[in-house]
Amino acid sequence: MTLLLVLPALATVAPGTSPSGIGSGAASFVNYVSPFGGNAGETSIGVNPYTNNVMFNRFLKVDRIHFDDSVTPALATWASVDPVGAITVDPLMYTDRDTGRTYWVQNAEAANHVYFTQGVVDPTSGSTVLNDGEVWVPTEPSSTFPAFDHQNVGSGPHSVLGLAPNLKQLGVPAQAAGVANAMYTCGQIGPTLCVRSDDNGLTWGPPTSPNLQNNCMGLVGHITVDAIGTVYVPDRACGSQAGIEISRDNGIDWSLTRLPGSSSRGFAEPDPSVAVDAADHVWVAYRNEIGGNRGVPAVAYSADHGATFSDPISPDPTGTIMNSNFPVMLAGDAGRAAMVFYGATEAGDYQSSAYAGVWHLYVSFTFDNGATWTLVDATPSDPVQRGCMWMQGGGNACRNLLDFQGATLDAQGRVVVGYADGCTSAPCIGPAGTPDDSRASKGVIARQQSGRTLFAAFDS
Repeated sequence: MTLLLVLPALATVAPGTSPSGIGSGAASFVNYVSPFGGNAGETSIGVNPYTNNVMFNRFLKVDRIHFDDSVTPALATWASVDPVGAITVDPLMYTDRDTGRTYWVQNAEAANHVYFTQGVVDPTSGSTVLNDGEVWVPTEPSSTFPAFDHQNVGSGPHSVLGLAPNLKQLGVPAQAAGVANAMYTCGQIGPTLCVRSDDNGLTWGPPTSPNLQNNCMGLVGHITVDAIGTVYVPDRACGSQAGIEISRDNGIDWSLTRLPGSSSRGFAEPDPSVAVDAADHVWVAYRNEIGGNRGVPAVAYSADHGATFSDPISPDPTGTIMNSNFPVMLAGDAGRAAMVFYGATEAGDYQSSAYAGVWHLYVSFTFDNGATWTLVDATPSDPVQRGCMWMQGGGNACRNLLDFQGATLDAQGRVVVGYADGCTSAPCIGPAGTPDDSRASKGVIARQQSGRTLFAAFDS
């Protein structure tokens, strides 16, 4: 069965007239704490551009948030929209900006299960009502579904032309007719396995392995697909460097481009993150080991669909960030990008229980293709973590935030970050806070309140 969507008009705000103050001046953020319980490690977040609702996955919980920008700061209305009957230990959520549909992929019983939000046609008006989590449609995994840890999902157009020298002339499957995007999901147990769906996630094809083809590590970051159907899967360790595994033929064959100048400690690193701007230029955010127990934020850039990447670009014009973690790359109009990350000004082994660094959530913006950057502390008066952050699995006490965070853009190009806050008590937030005070995991959204966004139409 092929699911066809009849979509309403996009939610719009007149360019340059946002009542929230975006468009000019210094960028600032407002933090909104989820009113619902549950830990929030490994957050993911998306925005449905047809409703402008934010979908926020906090480990085993899903929240829907609508922001009212007629007041400043914007008023947030929260709803709990957990998929009913889901059994999981490692979920991840993704919102397809072309269809407005949100996918929630989980692992259970040694396989991945996918749920997605389904639009419902109003019998009176004939318009599609995008329910944003009121109704979840489950799909059952096939025997070829990928492995069951560190899974993720992404979508984009099918590749027809491709760019690889050894390109195979592949036709788009017949069942894909009328479907906007190819869906990809990857997971790992040892190697990473990736599969593709051509019917909006109802069925999945046979798996391929990006890292077995390229001798990279099994843990990978989130899938990104560009406008011509090139699939990017970032890998924290391809030998001693970070790398991007790339498919130009709809996930069948994979090539590798290592990030020049990058240095990786393998399993101990966070996942890199990929984003593609409107000019189809590829941006990568990653933690770069530079010696002296320092892992600074770094960005790489490609103007040739990932065939080559730049040397490391620093998004920290202050030069004060000595440790970084949980990098997320965002891109909007041509030359506009932002790197989101946790940062600490203290050098040292950030995974050691003796580390005493103070972590904040940072967002660094570029509006000129990476020539200059503006670094913003999105949590200036409240650390997100004190002390160590463990990145090597298991039940270490320093792993309260787990392995990654999520960030996205809304319909006006604002940066919207869903993160886990490990420092929530008054003693932890106060000046005498200690790492022992910082073992929480509370879901919070940091939403851009002012400044230019990544969409130039809203400059003022």
